[in-house]
Amino acid sequence: EELLGWKNLYNWFTSIADPDGWQGRDHNKELQQNKHLSDATLTVLSALNNPLLRIQFTNCYPLTMSDIQFDTTLSSDTIMTCNATFRYQSYKYLTV
Repeated sequence: EELLGWKNLYNWFTSIADPDGWQGRDHNKELQQNKHLSDATLTVLSALNNPLLRIQFTNCYPLTMSDIQFDTTLSSDTIMTCNATFRYQSYKYLTV
């Protein structure tokens, strides 16, 4: 409802890649200082929503982020999604 996940990703992305132009970006220096890096965990679920696999990514940050496609003809149960691409330093499999 409030698009909180998308808003958080958008704020993280724009803090790295200033949409107002290249002048506002100090991307490489800040990334080297780990200012914008974060660890993330991806959980793969079964058809019954049970965790099957967890992958922990270290020092990741967003590279791209797609738009959200708004459509008033869809039902209210439709989940809004967007795509994001991340770069990361390393990853490891965790036991479930």
